[in-house]
Amino acid sequence: MADLGENLRRYEKAFRQKALALTLVAGLVLLVVGTFIGVGRSAGSILVGTSTSLIAAVVFAYLAFAPNDLLDHFLDNGLREVFANRRSRCTTDFWLDLIAGASEYYKVLGVANHGYISTATKKEQFTDAFRSALVSKPQFRVEILWLDPRGQLAEIREKEEGRKTRRDTVDSIQWMWDLRQDLPEQARERLSMYLYTETPTCGITWAASSLVVTHYQARSLNLEAPGMILTMDHSRHSAVMRKVKPELSHKYQSNYSEVLSKSVVIDAGAVSALVDLRETYDASGLPSEADVRAQREAADGA
Repeated sequence: MADLGENLRRYEKAFRQKALALTLVAGLVLLVVGTFIGVGRSAGSILVGTSTSLIAAVVFAYLAFAPNDLLDHFLDNGLREVFANRRSRCTTDFWLDLIAGASEYYKVLGVANHGYISTATKKEQFTDAFRSALVSKPQFRVEILWLDPRGQLAEIREKEEGRKTRRDTVDSIQWMWDLRQDLPEQARERLSMYLYTETPTCGITWAASSLVVTHYQARSLNLEAPGMILTMDHSRHSAVMRKVKPELSHKYQSNYSEVLSKSVVIDAGAVSALVDLRETYDASGLPSEADVRAQREAADGA
């Protein structure tokens, strides 16, 4: 299907280019004929005037289509927005709206996923948001993937970020587990928690047709990483083109699914084992994500 979409776009572009070329040739022919007849005669004047209008139209169309081709390239790949700082762009209201607006699922591939509980107010807001979505929407599912804090990669990432990444991970897992246990049984089964051990290069939040992708950078905080907002939706295209998944969006969707396939389910035993390690992770002397976020927000308001 992706090949079909690419072929359709290629044919559309080729048709447009041929149409412009034929119009340009027609304009040049009329210009030559009109000049030969002479602009002093009405026929020659009309032909010259028509030819210059056609040539001007071709030039205008070429200049108009050039940036549109670039825009179409971005849109066809599902790109809707690029941001330099996730903390600034993706506010609490942004995430709450994403949860509320998703009818089928809300999936997260993150490292610590601590932003949901970075303050008491946020913890209450997101607890209510997840509970409401899971209870009120019978088909709604939540999947959260954390980087296993017991692994070497989590320890490395903690040093790079300069914050208590591993302790924040445990706190986030414990919060989500408590939330899950407090749900009605049917809703509880639709909240899944996992640990993965692969190298974390980006964070992905996938809700309905939207994908929020954050690209982690060495020696930089995840919460202030750059990223983009993508879509799996092709509603601007014809019915045939809407069946073609945007290639870039599909790439991240596939990456999420691949990491999920190699993840392990978090159960009561895993939560207990992780909580037992919390004090060990707390001894690093580093600030938590909540502390760092508060410092940054205070600096922004200064």
